[in-house]
Amino acid sequence: MYYTEYYVRNQVSTRPKELEQAIIELWLRQTGTEQVDYKTRDLNYRGFNKRDAKLFSGYAEQITAGTSLDRAQWDIARKRIQKYVGQIRHIRNGA
Repeated sequence: MYYTEYYVRNQVSTRPKELEQAIIELWLRQTGTEQVDYKTRDLNYRGFNKRDAKLFSGYAEQITAGTSLDRAQWDIARKRIQKYVGQIRHIRNGA
């Protein structure tokens, strides 16, 4: 399946599990140091920007520990993830 930006945007905006998967996919693109420190250090256009790194890294660790986002977290994440839709599409299309 080829993922379009429209499809990805719709999925992460309306399906909590898709949003959680997108957060994990982006988090895995952070460097190991960035993951541990909850910060973006390298300007490599991968993973989260400096503003979102702390929030989304915390969410990623929560999700990987087996706890889904609650409603308030989901509302915040689905709004802030929109700037990453192109990157998510590339990840899902194998780029």
